[in-house]
Amino acid sequence: PGASLERFEAARQESPAAARTALGLRAEGPLIGIVGRLQRWKGMHVAIAAMPAVRAKVPQAQLVIVGGRHEPEPRYEDELRALVRQLSLESAVTFAGFQSDVPRWMQAMDVVVHASDHEPFGIVVVEAMALGKAVVAGSAGGPAEIITPGIDGLLSPFGDAGALAERISRFLEDPAFAARAGAAARRRSADFSAERYAHGVT
Repeated sequence: PGASLERFEAARQESPAAARTALGLRAEGPLIGIVGRLQRWKGMHVAIAAMPAVRAKVPQAQLVIVGGRHEPEPRYEDELRALVRQLSLESAVTFAGFQSDVPRWMQAMDVVVHASDHEPFGIVVVEAMALGKAVVAGSAGGPAEIITPGIDGLLSPFGDAGALAERISRFLEDPAFAARAGAAARRRSADFSAERYAHGVT
């Protein structure tokens, strides 16, 4: 399927620092983000569990979770917040809730994580790539067909917090690699635009 990427054009005109300021996010330290409804299969708990290892290497790293509660799984958010407390990450994890201006939130991020289990496609992955972000996505399902590991992103197995932390840290510890991957990701995202999809089916 094609992804509507036009609204991400405007977000690219704003610097990540300016986006953070506008959204009331901390200015210091790298920002890791995950976007999606709060559902277990989307792996928010894995992203949280990866943070202690990430912060052991990059102490100022922060995580923001953008997405609202999923009614069929009303207790999942409570479980996530309990995990944050258990890992003493209260000062490092922000729950942003549902947000309509997703492009701006994603622009504020340095690394975008997509930790879903067997994601059928991965619109969020393509959207993050369109912004030129360093992306870590699940190694099974759609993202594995979108991302070429080490070129335009990195892949990590679902549920493996250690592996996810390693991938995130690789981007944070090597800004030049992150920049190259982000530039390649932006070019790759064009292959999944709505225009390209429409042209392909006509």
